[in-house]
Amino acid sequence: MPPGALNRPTTAAEYPPVRSVHIGVDGRIWIGVSSADASRAWFHVVSPDGRVLGRVETAAGFRLHQADAVALLGVERDGDGVPSVVGYRFR
Repeated sequence: MPPGALNRPTTAAEYPPVRSVHIGVDGRIWIGVSSADASRAWFHVVSPDGRVLGRVETAAGFRLHQADAVALLGVERDGDGVPSVVGYRFR
């Protein structure tokens, strides 16, 4: 590698479809993506400066309403379509 060149990490050839993008109350970016398992979904978490911080697995029907450094809050519907407020912890 030539001097002064940036050593970038390798990236995947393709990524899952993005379902949603949210900015959390603390500036973190939450990117909702589909999963190969139709009953599950993922939210990838990116810091305001672009660092990937991790991901959180949720039910596929989860709709994010608010997020911060420790939790996601949103709504899921049960098999009868009844909505419930739920939270997922980010560690």
